Amino acid sequence: MPLFVFVSGYLFAHLVIDRGKYKTFKGFVSNKVKRLLIPCLTFTGLLCICLQTNYIEAIIGSCYHLWFLKMLFWCFITGWILNRFVSNTYLRLFMWLASILMMGLRGVPYFGIEQYFKYFAFFYSGYLFYAYHHNLNFVFKKGFLLLTVLAYVLLAGIALYQYIFNYSDGITHSDKIVVVSRYLLRPITILIAFILVDFYLRGKSRISVLFTKINNISYGIYLFHMLLLQCLYKYFLNQLSEISIAHYIITPPLLFIAVLLVSITICQWLKKFKWSKWLIG
Repeated sequence: MPLFVFVSGYLFAHLVIDRGKYKTFKGFVSNKVKRLLIPCLTFTGLLCICLQTNYIEAIIGSCYHLWFLKMLFWCFITGWILNRFVSNTYLRLFMWLASILMMGLRGVPYFGIEQYFKYFAFFYSGYLFYAYHHNLNFVFKKGFLLLTVLAYVLLAGIALYQYIFNYSDGITHSDKIVVVSRYLLRPITILIAFILVDFYLRGKSRISVLFTKINNISYGIYLFHMLLLQCLYKYFLNQLSEISIAHYIITPPLLFIAVLLVSITICQWLKKFKWSKWLIG
């Protein structure tokens, strides 16, 4: 999720800085309501109908697997305001540090506010990474990649050592060394991912076509894949348990393929209708 939010901030910066999009705040908010909130509200309603749960509680609280849409909405709104009114490099650095400190705050656990506090630092980091990418060419050098990978291995090794040799109940959430290592691994993982993608895309012009085709249905697949799994868990758990026990090796991959194919079929069918954007974005 940190990588996903970082990429969202990175692409947002590309649109507002280089392509001049989202000139007015009203138009920007309208766009994000249509792209994020309406699909969230609509599909959460479908989930609640299928799972027979309370719609109001779901919208105010978790929204099931769509919780991140509300969090992203607040990230985009804050990002637009900072892009419009904060252009000084030192002030941007101050806001970036403030966003990191904000991760330690406990926000209101409703409407995505608490998750917004947790993830906005990644969104703004992605924005700044794009805004200053001309000054960050060293990031894409092989030497920097080597140092980054070594740092990743070191932190992962430290966390693993704590798990194996200093294990105690609740270590996942309470051991300070493990907690710090996990937080440091997040930005390092993002950097490694960006560097590897950059290396791969050089001379790979056809890859953008493939990404575009996948992108057209990827969000819908995510939506329906989880809905189908939730319904299977709620209504067919006993039957699936029996099958899984009898065929414990082949059941998971076959179930994954079956649910994935059904999700793709539904998405391809929905793409034929103009109103499908209100459901799958």
